[in-house]
Amino acid sequence: MVRTIAQTLGLMFKRIQFTPDLMPSDITGTDIIEEDPTTGHRRWTFVPGPIFGNIVLADEINRTPPKTQSALLEAMQEQSCTVRGNHYKLPAPFFVLATQIQSNSRERMRCRKRSSTDFCSIPCSII
Repeated sequence: MVRTIAQTLGLMFKRIQFTPDLMPSDITGTDIIEEDPTTGHRRWTFVPGPIFGNIVLADEINRTPPKTQSALLEAMQEQSCTVRGNHYKLPAPFFVLATQIQSNSRERMRCRKRSSTDFCSIPCSII
């Protein structure tokens, strides 16, 4: 449904499946070293993560560690993210829809008290 909304509005849709081992750089993106084949010089190149979409579906946010939740919250609050000290602006418009797993699941991570009210969440369950 979220993908259809994005397509209808002509916006870029991205989905992030949150897992217990997901790191902040997995959602924000990372710098990689690229070598120029002609000169042999190496340089850092930023590769944007899935947070660089207009409509982002954050699936099962309470399965991931607090530091990864914080990276998502920064993106939502600041409309930007920080990678290796560099500040990157997110595309406008930027909107996050999040789901969470039921509280009785073993895989659930506790959301920080503030973050539980920051996410617009849609309950879901693991089958």
